[in-house]
Amino acid sequence: MAHPSSDLRGRRLKELASEVKKLRGWAASDESVAERLTDALNELTAQRLLAHQYGTALEDAQDALTRANRLVTNHGAVGPFTPIDDGVRFFTATTHLAATQAGAGSPALGGQMAQALRGWVGLLPHVDLTPYVGARTAVWLLLAQGRSAWAAGDLGLANAFADAAAARAREGGLADTEDAPALVDALRFAADARWAAGITADALALTREAVSAATRVAQPVLDAPGRVAEAWAGRVLSPLADARRDLADRLLASGSFADAVAERRALAAWAGSLVGRLGAPAQDAQARTLADLAHDLREVDSTGALEAAGQAATLAADLAVHEAHVGDHLDAQFVAVTTLARVLLHRGERDDAAEALASLFDRFTSLRSPAGHEAALAWAVLTRADVEQAAGHQVQAEHSLREFHAMVASLRAADPWASALGEVAAGDYVRARARGVQLRSAHPTPSWSNLSDSDALALSTRSPLSVPAPEAPVVEITETVVVPDPEPVVEPEPVPDPEPVVQPEPVITPEPVVTPEPAIEPDPVVEPAPVVEPEPVQEPEPVQEPEPVIEPEPQPELVAEPEPEPIPAPQPEPEPVQEPAPAASGVDDLETARTAVQTARASGNRRDVLAAVQSLVDALRPLVAFDPQAWGRELVAALEDLGDAKFKAGDWWGSRAPKKEAKQLAKELGL
Repeated sequence: MAHPSSDLRGRRLKELASEVKKLRGWAASDESVAERLTDALNELTAQRLLAHQYGTALEDAQDALTRANRLVTNHGAVGPFTPIDDGVRFFTATTHLAATQAGAGSPALGGQMAQALRGWVGLLPHVDLTPYVGARTAVWLLLAQGRSAWAAGDLGLANAFADAAAARAREGGLADTEDAPALVDALRFAADARWAAGITADALALTREAVSAATRVAQPVLDAPGRVAEAWAGRVLSPLADARRDLADRLLASGSFADAVAERRALAAWAGSLVGRLGAPAQDAQARTLADLAHDLREVDSTGALEAAGQAATLAADLAVHEAHVGDHLDAQFVAVTTLARVLLHRGERDDAAEALASLFDRFTSLRSPAGHEAALAWAVLTRADVEQAAGHQVQAEHSLREFHAMVASLRAADPWASALGEVAAGDYVRARARGVQLRSAHPTPSWSNLSDSDALALSTRSPLSVPAPEAPVVEITETVVVPDPEPVVEPEPVPDPEPVVQPEPVITPEPVVTPEPAIEPDPVVEPAPVVEPEPVQEPEPVQEPEPVIEPEPQPELVAEPEPEPIPAPQPEPEPVQEPAPAASGVDDLETARTAVQTARASGNRRDVLAAVQSLVDALRPLVAFDPQAWGRELVAALEDLGDAKFKAGDWWGSRAPKKEAKQLAKELGL
């Protein structure tokens, strides 16, 4: 598979959305575009499924199914006269809706839709639709059924569907196509199903295969020479980082502690090296990985654990300060700070742990307690209860524990996978939910049988069709089903009707929509590199400026001829008097910084306040170096304000450094 240098899927999504909008306008007055519109809707939904945009895909998936059903019913009841291309459209649209529902958190609804489709296919005994269905569509149908079985508590059946999905994805050669994300999804689901069932060796093998497949998908982003759009980076980086996180988890649980820690360290270093080009997605992965590393090291290396947890909390706080939409990285901050508090508690630093959690809850409250973070919040509440109990505050600890258990009960009631897992420990359950990982089931390992070729939608082992031509099945049906009326079936001549229908062109019509990709190659967008080139051009200019400054220096040497006079001794004293010139410019910068702080505080924006106070500290440092007594007191106050600003942003760990510096400076100045 060629590695594109731009976000082809992002462009394709925009093109398809535009095409659908245009065709919807035409379809109101021209029925001939119905097939093109249905195909475009199916392809748009497919691209969104590949990008894991389940919520966005739901409405168009429902519309596609409605229109596909209308095309099928135009030919009468489903049966011998249903054209193959309309049948494939209906099969694809139904599968997309089932996969969208399962991916959006309603696996039971997705399973019902998939089961209804299986029943619908039974109405077409004269033709086998599987050879006409693409590999990605077959994989999505199997995954929808597997997730539904898991939600129903049947891990054995879920594993059977997971095996079929992974086999169909491999058989379809998805690894070398643009549909490779479907292979990654199939492998990760199969690995999760094996892990939940307690089959460690298979889970590790499938996880490693998923890491390899996800790496190939992410390679275009990893190989891009310049900065990559965060939307594209996040879409391909997240599955890879998650797969590597799962690999480390499973190595640790299988007893390979050294290998697990090595994988964590490698993942953190790798994600950190990508932050400059990939931005927030890489930084988010680095923060979460360091938090996991700190959790693993608590028992064996408390100092290393504290260092990793502190770095994770700092990265997460920086993400929170610079996030495009408030709360985008709140889960990462919850995981990092809660892990930091647990490490501090394990080291016996209860007060620091309580202070770290206080900064986290303060940020959560300041955002008006947004929904969607229930598991991370529950884990933080449990940690707070442990800190309160360690500090001897029994009443507060009992209150926090009651709050925690109420939250866990609510989470389990809404969790579609809870019945298959059984009664796992509440603390392990909420931490796994907060991190987005699957746990082992508390039930015994189930057994299962492989699906039949028909149920598995397999091609390589499927027996060939008895009559490959689409016309022949119609004749067979007329002879078998309607024995008394063979002639009426021949009169309308259904044989010629399917022939134009056999053209799979309508099914592949979305391809012209995809073809414009090379025409819109925004490769020049990657050309911010020339913008960086002017900077070295400016560097020689300041180097040349000191040269004219050096020229007047020989002149005083000529004036210095009357050396016998000892009076020039006071002349070096005026030189420090000339140094206030830079101090004067520093005062101007200080006034600007003071004004910025006042403006930021008036706006109430924590990000602006933090940046403004940091600028004030930077402006005061050179002035204090010049005259500590004149400016030292203001720098101490600014450092304390900087610590408070970091604390309010949720960066308790980062707030410690400026506060310590303020105390040290105040001590030195005698304030």
